[in-house]
Amino acid sequence: MEKIKLAVYTMHPIQYHAPIFRELAKAAELETTVLYADTLGLDEEYIPEFKTVIKWDVPLLEGYNYLFFRNYTKNRLGSFFSRINPDMFIHMLAKRYDAVLIHGYQTFSAWLVFLAAKLAGTKVIVRGEAIPKKGKRSWKGRLASRGAKSLLAFSDAVMYSCSGNKEYWKELAVPEEKMFFIPCAVDNDFFRREKEHYLPQRDEMRRDFDIGPDDFVVLFLARFTERKRPLDLIEAAAGIDHEKIVLFFVGEGPEREAMEKAVKQHGIRAVFTGFVNQGELPRYYTLADIFTVISSYDASPKALNEALNFSIPAISTERVGTARDLVREGENGFVVKVGDQGAIARGIDLLNRDREQARKMGEASANIVDSWSLENDVKGVLEAARYVLYSKGKE
Repeated sequence: MEKIKLAVYTMHPIQYHAPIFRELAKAAELETTVLYADTLGLDEEYIPEFKTVIKWDVPLLEGYNYLFFRNYTKNRLGSFFSRINPDMFIHMLAKRYDAVLIHGYQTFSAWLVFLAAKLAGTKVIVRGEAIPKKGKRSWKGRLASRGAKSLLAFSDAVMYSCSGNKEYWKELAVPEEKMFFIPCAVDNDFFRREKEHYLPQRDEMRRDFDIGPDDFVVLFLARFTERKRPLDLIEAAAGIDHEKIVLFFVGEGPEREAMEKAVKQHGIRAVFTGFVNQGELPRYYTLADIFTVISSYDASPKALNEALNFSIPAISTERVGTARDLVREGENGFVVKVGDQGAIARGIDLLNRDREQARKMGEASANIVDSWSLENDVKGVLEAARYVLYSKGKE
């Protein structure tokens, strides 16, 4: 059978996407080309939120075919008009791929690629990670939803990354038969190799941060923003016996000053590492006894997947898109309401006092995340491609 010529539109190189693209490149049935709308992420870039210059320390372009297109905009970090790539439109018309996988619909160029695909007779598969938002939406939010609903209606297939994402697609009237699962996944094999590498050094690494073997390390790894709600974790720890508890904050952001003030006020032991690059993250997952992702909204935090590979339990809010899939109440962690500091405290306190239960929950975490793999990402893409090309009939 002739290979399926698949184009993949994406905004710029991202550390979480590159492993998926490499896995797609291995698929015998596919001939995949990634179309990048910008070079953001390849060079050093000052990120004000992190107060540092960032250049990812993991390979972003190895192992797959890709093309870069000139971005005709001055605001690369903006929203809809942060990607304007007319040459990509021309390329799509000339190349005539069999199918195109569009990552998100939040940029002008995503819509350009969609239009070019329709004109060229290329089948369109859309992937997104949004989940339903509670409360009243702004006019921009309502407009975005209407636009998304239109684009999805004229797409040939839609991929969902978790239960929350599928629920959102249903709200936008995407029919069940048009949806295919592409798990919100990370490179599990990489993180498990790193775990085996660092595990023998765990006690020594903990001593570097003045953490004893009997201390219970609660890991918070995210940007320190109001949406991520790091202060909820501090207030939760303040309400329980925290003599043996260490809050370990990996990241940077505008809430840091308030966080440092709060831990000092409550007499809580805490570590602040500042920004940590992708390749160094496994060290900190290895140190932890429990992972927390307690955001008011988080569609698909990849850090949750990464942490579960290190056999540790997790506490998540119900507004995390992957929570209902990856955090099973009482089995490998706890799902709490946003801002419920008491529930967060009870989860931490329970596992701090019962380390054997924490260990068993950690083992369950590794088993649960096992099927959320790059291999199943490729399987989902292939199922969607076969559907749009063969089940529906290739035009």
